[in-house]
Amino acid sequence: MGLTRFDGHPSSGVYPRKDVRSWRVWSKKPRRRRSFTPEFKAEIVERCRASDRTIGQVAKDFDLTENAVRC
Repeated sequence: MGLTRFDGHPSSGVYPRKDVRSWRVWSKKPRRRRSFTPEFKAEIVERCRASDRTIGQVAKDFDLTENAVRC
């Protein structure tokens, strides 16, 4: 007894429009992983401790993500 091969779901007859770009074109590209000197890291820590600014504000000043500053 032979089984039929499953080739996916039957077509609904609806195809994506040709004039619409893929969502991947609009999505942000991931940031390239950067490395920082120990002196730069120490400066960020001092700014966070010494100022009345939040970690998020300090991170934005240095074009960093908040997670990068927290780690």
